[in-house]
Amino acid sequence: MVERGVAMATRLAAAAVKTTVQQLRAQGHTATACGVVLGSGMPEWTVAQVLAVHLRMHQAEGELFRTVLVRAGERELWEQGAKTLRMQPAALQQQITALGKTLGPPWSRDQKDAALAAWLALRQSPRS
Repeated sequence: MVERGVAMATRLAAAAVKTTVQQLRAQGHTATACGVVLGSGMPEWTVAQVLAVHLRMHQAEGELFRTVLVRAGERELWEQGAKTLRMQPAALQQQITALGKTLGPPWSRDQKDAALAAWLALRQSPRS
């Protein structure tokens, strides 16, 4: 049941992001970037542990919606990045990875995604 709920939330988040971008376009705006403010996370509780405390249910719900919004944006990030920057996906991955070597750790997927998102936002900004 939880897996079905997560899958449904993921589909709804992807649809909501797409709808929002379409509405902005219809109003003459261009969405150039999106950000999701992440919470501090939560312990690896079991479903039973979450259900045992009402506050945990709200924490889990918040975590779920942040996670699915991130997933909705991640799916298209690298594809859109390669297209916008006119690069082959492998070359883009290499360039972002190389950037991490100059900046130092940590340089995991989160940092790579954030760097690419920032690059795309700057590239698509009217000032660029």
